[in-house]
Amino acid sequence: MTTIAQTVLDSSMTYADYVRRVEELWQNGHTSTTGFNNGKTMMQYTADNLGRMNRLNKNIVLGIETIEKLSKITKPIILLDITEGWCGDASQVCPVVEKIAQAQPLLSHCVIFRDEHLDIMDSFLTDEGRSIPKIIALDTEGVVLGAWGPRPKVLQDLVQSHKKDMLQMSKEEQKVHYFFVRDLVHNWYDSDETKETQRELANFLMKCN
Repeated sequence: MTTIAQTVLDSSMTYADYVRRVEELWQNGHTSTTGFNNGKTMMQYTADNLGRMNRLNKNIVLGIETIEKLSKITKPIILLDITEGWCGDASQVCPVVEKIAQAQPLLSHCVIFRDEHLDIMDSFLTDEGRSIPKIIALDTEGVVLGAWGPRPKVLQDLVQSHKKDMLQMSKEEQKVHYFFVRDLVHNWYDSDETKETQRELANFLMKCN
């Protein structure tokens, strides 16, 4: 996919509206607009993600290097954020995208739900999977400038190594290891304090500039 239709952008949400929409869905017993999975586990994931996003919205501080790179952007860039409220990585990444967009007037951040736009999602797969969040950079005509996500490369490599290990495990072992990896991922994000996410997103934007 080389362009995103204007109708998609017109129907997208601001990040603030996205957070409100996820909370509204959760309060009504849903984890997505498409009924992806409203089970107890997914509901808990969504609740955790809401808490995480609200905390990051208040606490993210952009680094000097990030601010310097953002100051070098010379043309408008739309950051189309493909995500869902139940996604743990999205809860760690999307607040950083919003903070970056707020710091540079030439950037705009808009959000769409993945499962409402699988035609778009399927043009930006990660290892043939619909991994989110996926950040699509567009010019003002909707032309795709590049894509980033679902997580910083160093963390992606770590997750992929564990996925390979899981291929040798029984189903029961895989289930246990899944939760180990989930906690490992969030511990990594917490210890990194958004630094690597900021660095990669800033470098990504410089390439799209």
